[in-house]
Amino acid sequence: MKVLCVSDVHGEKKLWKSVELAIVKHKVDVLINCGDFMDKADAKKALDGIKTKTFFVSGNWDSNLNTDNDNVTLLKNMMEVHNGYCFLGVDSRFFIPDEMYRITKGIDSKKLILVTHEPPYGILDLALFGNNAGMLEFREFDEVKKPAMHVFGHIHESAGCVSYKKTLYVNASVAETKKAFLVTLPSMDVKEVKL
Repeated sequence: MKVLCVSDVHGEKKLWKSVELAIVKHKVDVLINCGDFMDKADAKKALDGIKTKTFFVSGNWDSNLNTDNDNVTLLKNMMEVHNGYCFLGVDSRFFIPDEMYRITKGIDSKKLILVTHEPPYGILDLALFGNNAGMLEFREFDEVKKPAMHVFGHIHESAGCVSYKKTLYVNASVAETKKAFLVTLPSMDVKEVKL
């Protein structure tokens, strides 16, 4: 299964068009969008037009996103199973840390994909002035549950991928780099995709 990871489009319609083209070119099975997308009207239009299975979490830039598209799941502190993988989306503005553990109880960590807007503390979270800007709750969850993959954005200047303690971490911020990450499951092979 090919999973394209993006975040932080920040209303750049040309950049979103490049994402749409990459989905077709690379025969993407699943799109993960980690938020900070577009303003409400443009976001609805873009989400309504997606033909690929998409998991989306809101970023701090987004508000009241919605879509009638059955291909798009807005993960608001919930999990959905797709092709044998469990996609858990957490909206950090409204989540309760214990809820993440309750939702994932009994889930095989090799099949768990965590989708958040903010990064976990200390992993691909160095902000412009060199401080860690990630969330401790996400780091602690990853240490305990060891998901196969944790996809996030928010910190544009730390975009990239790293494997650490059995988890592939993807900071999918496209705002600065204009690059997305294509992950093939279950091999966890990663390819940079120029947008």
